[in-house]
Amino acid sequence: MGFLWYADACVYSSKVMKRFFPCFLMLLLVGTMSCQRSKIAQREQPGAAAIHYVQCMANEKYDEFLSGMASCDSASDAYKKNMIILFKQMVAAKKEEQGGLKSVNCVRTELNKNGKSANTFLKITYTNDSTEIMILPLIWQNEKWRMR
Repeated sequence: MGFLWYADACVYSSKVMKRFFPCFLMLLLVGTMSCQRSKIAQREQPGAAAIHYVQCMANEKYDEFLSGMASCDSASDAYKKNMIILFKQMVAAKKEEQGGLKSVNCVRTELNKNGKSANTFLKITYTNDSTEIMILPLIWQNEKWRMR
């Protein structure tokens, strides 16, 4: 019992706290700055979000793709189910026609002046080596890029 009291008294002494307080403060400051940098980096890179959405569609993650569509936020469940059926048909037709998705690259991004909308130009390559350029308009909403 005496050891615990001694350890407690040493750790919480004013000398120890004076030494470690600046370290804790610096650690807190660095952590806060890194979180803000990641948000800024995400805001400045709508191309990464566009690639993610295309890959969701190709990997048949339709619910995640649908959650990225700002236009479906207030849609009914029946409408969302019909959209998923449409997505499934579209992916099946693309796979039959051109094979699966081989790669997706963001060729160009045009950020609007206000920074709240962007047009992303994606180069999609299929397994049969055919390519297409797709324009995916995005909006900045709820701290992330979403499809318009």
